[in-house]
Amino acid sequence: MKTEYKSGRLSPPQLLFFGFIGVILLGTTLLMLPYSTTHGITLTDALFTSTSAVCVTGLIVKNTPNDFTLFGKIVLLLLIQVGGLGYMSMATLLALMAGRRIGISERILIKESMSIDTLEGVIRFMKAMLIFVVFSESVGALVLTLHFLKTSSPGDAVITGVFHAVSAFNNAGFSLFPDSLEGFRTDYTVNITIMLLILLGGIGFVVMNDLYRRLRKDTTRVMLHTRIAVISSLLLVVCGALLIYFSE
Repeated sequence: MKTEYKSGRLSPPQLLFFGFIGVILLGTTLLMLPYSTTHGITLTDALFTSTSAVCVTGLIVKNTPNDFTLFGKIVLLLLIQVGGLGYMSMATLLALMAGRRIGISERILIKESMSIDTLEGVIRFMKAMLIFVVFSESVGALVLTLHFLKTSSPGDAVITGVFHAVSAFNNAGFSLFPDSLEGFRTDYTVNITIMLLILLGGIGFVVMNDLYRRLRKDTTRVMLHTRIAVISSLLLVVCGALLIYFSE
């Protein structure tokens, strides 16, 4: 059934678009605060960094570990998480945590932002997806934190572990090391953990949920989307790895 929108009111896609613009501008403002950076930041650099974080491109014009304070790094972390999940997903999570009821208009926005076919089961889907995201990032953060404790203080290890787990899962490309992860090129714990987080975040909840339902025999076959996503991901990873290995 086609939904009609009154004249003068923004449609769900328009609300999503302006919502993301709002998040980027808010991030820009927060990054320009005096206690976000060590030596200040221009409006252009703050806007670029905020946009890059929300759109999870990984492009930077500032040295992330040296130019941003702890507060600035937390802002970047939140922008990456909002950009990776979608601001409607984050808003839904906060609303559910506060015990607030999700209305029809908000469900329509969630449906549009997540490309769900029907409103039926939207909240159940969101809860399951958020559990998957929190669980994946938490396990990754725990593994990385315990590993970084060998060479860093507890505080630095936690910050570094959480930041890189969120960045990897959301395919953001941001790092708190000046040379990114080059210093860990022979560290299997860091490499495997980061790779698994990138793979899980890249494939996404819909595919993982479909595979889980198939393993539980809740369905007799997986979706075409799942087969394409899994096969193409494996082919690209394996072929890419072999190409790099032999070319080097």
